[in-house]
Amino acid sequence: MEIYVFTVRNLETNELIYAEGTESGSEYCSSFAIDGKWLTDEEKARNGWYKNYKGLYGYDEEVRHLNNYSYQFIRFAVEKLEYH
Repeated sequence: MEIYVFTVRNLETNELIYAEGTESGSEYCSSFAIDGKWLTDEEKARNGWYKNYKGLYGYDEEVRHLNNYSYQFIRFAVEKLEYH
């Protein structure tokens, strides 16, 4: 059985900020939202980021695209875990 986990981690400490199980590793859009302190102004201006009504930042494209960018404070991953 395969399970995919979308994670957001602190780049310096590897502390888990957010995690969410997914059904797919490729075409998955998440409704996660993070505090703006984790993104620089330049990073917030990149494709797909938006500020929601609570003042948090979400991403409106497939989360696998987050792996294509480097971020100053956080890292994103979609990890495939196999259970037998």
